[in-house]
Amino acid sequence: MLVNKPPTVIIILGAPNDDEGNLSHFALSRCDAAFTRFNDDRSLNFICTGGYGDHFNRTEHPHALYCKRYLMSLGVPDDRFLALVESRFTFEDASLSKAILDKYKISSAVLVTSDFHLNRSKFIFDGVIKSVYFQYVGAKTWCSEAEMVKLAAHEASVMGREIVNLNAWMNSTLDLKA
Repeated sequence: MLVNKPPTVIIILGAPNDDEGNLSHFALSRCDAAFTRFNDDRSLNFICTGGYGDHFNRTEHPHALYCKRYLMSLGVPDDRFLALVESRFTFEDASLSKAILDKYKISSAVLVTSDFHLNRSKFIFDGVIKSVYFQYVGAKTWCSEAEMVKLAAHEASVMGREIVNLNAWMNSTLDLKA
């Protein structure tokens, strides 16, 4: 059983940005929730995730860099960022973050994502990274009820894929599906 030690890192999962690198309201709410947590404990470090993909970032810089820049504009010092994780999807967020968590021997972390994405993220991160005790923060999503229904339907529709991915991960076949 993992011990609930004070977290040492905040992992912010990626979300879309536009073609100029402006963060979407999803990404901003995640960063703002992480910054609020950082203000409660200024010893925390950050891992920002998000690379490139047609559905979330078509710019020349990884999405994680835009998140880092935004957080720095709020006052987070540059030395509080452990690494940028250039992931393409949630399962990669977890699998690529694991190496950083292992490198720094991190045993407790705060994972920040959107409220609608929380259950899937929890399923993936708890399955991929068993050596870390996670606290989960669901950033408030401000959208219409119709949009929230679409988001919830998407989350439900991809859980089967995530089960396949987790089984592949656990069996070391690593044939992950995006």
